[in-house]
Amino acid sequence: PGASYQVNVEDWEAPSVAKRDSHMVKCGPLTYLTSRPDMLMGAFRTKDGAFEEFNEAGKEYVLHERDYHSITNIPKYSEKPADFGPNVVVTIPDGYWGVFARQGRIEIKEPGFYQVSSEYEVLPAIPSRTFTRQHE
Repeated sequence: PGASYQVNVEDWEAPSVAKRDSHMVKCGPLTYLTSRPDMLMGAFRTKDGAFEEFNEAGKEYVLHERDYHSITNIPKYSEKPADFGPNVVVTIPDGYWGVFARQGRIEIKEPGFYQVSSEYEVLPAIPSRTFTRQHE
């Protein structure tokens, strides 16, 4: 009927089982990522410390914990600044101007999605239209 195998009791581990009902599933030492256009996914590589993004829409990535650490999974479009590896991401909504500060210099940005270096500080957005009452 086939060869039988003997397993050393000290080395044996119970099998890992995980339901794949999400775009990010951890099963044992593996993490399964399915990229989505509305999410940002990335992780640091253990061999060189570089941050790698996983953004090819619909592609499945299998990451082993010996090769990657600090797996990050955040919404792409958010008005609140979020850390994404060595970067900061934020979406400036329509009707507002983004305010970014770096090394004492302030930069004003148009509405849209931004992924900037973590040396930037993202300040609260300011409205592009202000309504004031004129007193007669």
